[in-house]
Amino acid sequence: MHEPAAGPAGGYALRPVGSRRRRATFEGICDPSPDLSAPASAAPETPETTRIERVDASTPELRKTYVTRPALRWRTFLRRSRAEREFQNLAALRDAGVSCVRPLRWSELREGGCVLRSTLVTALERGARDLREVLRDDPGPGVRRRCAGRLGALLRDVHTAGFCSTTASPRNVLVLADGRVVLCDQPYASRVRASWCAAPVRQLDVYDAFFSPNRLREWSRTERWVGVLAYTAGDRGAARRLWRKISGRPGWWFHVVRQLCRLSGVRRLGLPRAERARS
Repeated sequence: MHEPAAGPAGGYALRPVGSRRRRATFEGICDPSPDLSAPASAAPETPETTRIERVDASTPELRKTYVTRPALRWRTFLRRSRAEREFQNLAALRDAGVSCVRPLRWSELREGGCVLRSTLVTALERGARDLREVLRDDPGPGVRRRCAGRLGALLRDVHTAGFCSTTASPRNVLVLADGRVVLCDQPYASRVRASWCAAPVRQLDVYDAFFSPNRLREWSRTERWVGVLAYTAGDRGAARRLWRKISGRPGWWFHVVRQLCRLSGVRRLGLPRAERARS
């Protein structure tokens, strides 16, 4: 059994902390075993995984465990786990000054090179709710417009820093108790590598936030205009041009852009392989 050793540049090298036959456990930042006594909520995350959330009552931490479905574990063979990707992406976004939750540590359990489960621990934002839940409660037009404007400004900050989310839906945005909005789940956040793909990728994030079929049901036209106007920093001409471009393209076009973002054209964020986790 080994413990995580200090890595270069203040990081931590990923080391095995336990194994049995072909099963091995890897941990970042000495992640302790999950507190199974804490209350938990489970929900489908993707076709491959189910997310289990637990709030640690003794410390202000939120623990999210992603359990891979047995029939689809082959998709994770020798790939980074969901928790590792989220940890690295959130850390890189915070380093760039983007408002997002603070990642603390992550761990994963593999068998035969496939991920059985992975766990991400982030700082708990008490009183925070995801934006989709806030909109469902219908808080009133004033609150809804403020949320739309803050979401548009948040996307502008992400893109100004040279990143894209590719999952900029309201369920991946938290509304804090003081009204600020921050990014949370970001497993596919990317850094734009080529200038030719910057505009389509940025339009994809705005589409996910304000123009997809679900967003058309959640936001009114006025609220979407407030969000787009905030994204363009109050430039009405730029907001109108962006509105026409996004609303004039079919949904399949953005689906293709999303898949290309995850496969090529942009690269995943993250730390050098020698620094697999850090505080």
